[in-house]
Amino acid sequence: MSMYCENCNRLTESDPCSHCGSRSVRDPEPRDACFLTEQGYVQASILADILKQNGIPFMTKMRSIKGCGTIMMSNRLFYVACQDLKDALTVVDELFYTHEEEGGNDQPVEGMLKDDSGTETFSPEEIDDLESFVPEKMDLEELIRFKKKLTATLKEMKVQERINRERMDLLRDMIDETDFTIEDRS
Repeated sequence: MSMYCENCNRLTESDPCSHCGSRSVRDPEPRDACFLTEQGYVQASILADILKQNGIPFMTKMRSIKGCGTIMMSNRLFYVACQDLKDALTVVDELFYTHEEEGGNDQPVEGMLKDDSGTETFSPEEIDDLESFVPEKMDLEELIRFKKKLTATLKEMKVQERINRERMDLLRDMIDETDFTIEDRS
């Protein structure tokens, strides 16, 4: 049977707590605030929206850096009532995954978004057709999947933008260097 740790706000199967080692464990009560997950700023915004859509009340705390206090773009710690923990964990499991679930890399990559259609991002042609998007004609599940795919596509485009920016900087440097060499030889 699970017990509630008053120190780290997690459910544990042992005394002392298997998460933090505290002996302040007891039987859980339905309204106990239980730790759900820690997410980065962007993922936290998405998770908060999905929890609201699923009618799961939650509380967040911002991660602090010693000596700096809280930082606006810092990680968020999510807590839900013990009675809602199972449903909230299901939402988190459906929303975020790691490459391990694909049988790939051993390093977890949090924040990657699932897409049940088999493709993670929109193709360039699909992006061009997004102007015809009519959210009123989609049900909630379709909207959630659509938003996940939009987010994953934007993330991929930002990576490509960074790579292209680095390549453009290299090309500019090479143009400058070539101009100097041409000028020296003229």
